[in-house]
Amino acid sequence: MTRPGSLIELNNVEITFDPFILVVKGISIKLPRNGIVALLGANGAGKSTVLKGISGVIRLERGRVTKGYIEYDGRRIENLMPEIVAKMGITYVHEGRKVFEELTVEEDLLSGLYGRKTKDPRDALEMVYNFFPRLKERRKVRSGLLSGGEQQMLVIGRALISRPRVLLLDEPSLGLAPKVVSELFRTIRMINEHEDVAILLAEQNVKKALEIADYGYVIENGRIVLDGPADKIINNPDVQNYYLGIGKSGRISYQEIKSYKRRKRWIS
Repeated sequence: MTRPGSLIELNNVEITFDPFILVVKGISIKLPRNGIVALLGANGAGKSTVLKGISGVIRLERGRVTKGYIEYDGRRIENLMPEIVAKMGITYVHEGRKVFEELTVEEDLLSGLYGRKTKDPRDALEMVYNFFPRLKERRKVRSGLLSGGEQQMLVIGRALISRPRVLLLDEPSLGLAPKVVSELFRTIRMINEHEDVAILLAEQNVKKALEIADYGYVIENGRIVLDGPADKIINNPDVQNYYLGIGKSGRISYQEIKSYKRRKRWIS
């Protein structure tokens, strides 16, 4: 159960890439202090751009918040450089499992402490290993030799080791087997509950994301088209038809999904 008040709030935010490419178009999102919020949508909908806008990474890609504002714990943070945002306690986990291939798992994890204050790196490592026992087993193995699922555990562990207040997770299920995805998402929920970390989760896997989220936003073409509690979103007929492929009589065909895309009720 989330506490009242938002840790991060986006209000009518627009994000533009140089010279005049408008990607995110007037969205408003709230992330509660100890909640999990899912940002849902197809590839190219604008989910990653939202996370990059919050984290400041957008500045490295010639993008800016050009309208509206982003607040973190009551402080305006839009268009700050990413290193400043990271030191404030917001950590962005990029899509694509970017590991330091020549480092061992343990060395890679400890790189997450660079520039951060910590009492004892061993305590931080043990905390990560409690969530990801497989990483402890593989701690002396080069990161580049890990499986895709293990690499995803590693990049989340590296983000977690500095004990952030907010994790921005970008497509953590991408390219992973269903069993690995289920295990990973259970661990993300445990991190939220045991470490009091707020999580904004950008995902195409709508079903798995809503299983662990408290609240969801559906984004299409840079705009929020639907939002609500996770149980309400997953039972929405539009979400069931288009994102889950479920109709009144059961599974629907790909051709039916394509047809449905043209008549979604939230598109005027």
